[in-house]
Formats: sequence, structure tokens, C-alpha cells
Amino acid sequence: MRPDSFAAVMATGIVSIAAADHGSDGISQALVVLAAAGLVVLAGGGVFAWRRQPLDFAAPETPIGLLTFVAGCAVVGTRLNWLTAVHVSLAVLALVSWLALLPLALRAM
Repeated sequence: MRPDSFAAVMATGIVSIAAADHGSDGISQALVVLAAAGLVVLAGGGVFAWRRQPLDFAAPETPIGLLTFVAGCAVVGTRLNWLTAVHVSLAVLALVSWLALLPLALRAM
């Protein structure tokens, strides 16, 4: 599984936010469900895949690709802001992940 797989979650969440902003609530709700499910599935799949074959953080594309996980958490958390526990949990996860990945990305470059 590639580290940048979370780009699909990020993009789906962004379109969900845009649909909500334009009054297309049905589409927005369907997309946020897809994005949230995708985040859970990809995170679980990543844990299993990367335990078998660890990621190479010396290569710049690995930490930079994983920044899509940060963006995915932030976007889904923003869209689910009415669920305070989920919103705060995803915001904290995004912040901690970003703080962990940034030095790795800088070092790899």
C-alpha cells in the first residue's frame, strides 16, 4: 500500500465540504460517509501492510506521501465538526501526525 493512498480520502472529503457549502446535503452526506469509511479502511490496511513491509522514511516520497493522511484526517474532521469527539480526535491526530512527519520529510530531502 502506497503512503499517498489517503489522497482519495482527502479529495472525497473536500468535495463533500464543497457540496455542503452549495446546499447539496444528500451528496455531501454520502461523500463524507465514503471518506470516513475510506480513512478507517486505509488506516487499518496501512497498519497491516506496513507491519509486513516497513516504510522507508529515508526516501522523501514516503513522509511527503503520508502527509495525505494528515490532510485526510483534517478534512474528514472538519466535515464532521458537529460530532465534537470525532472532530477533536481527528484534529489531534492530524496535528500529531503532521508534527511527526514534518521533520522526517525535511530530513529525507
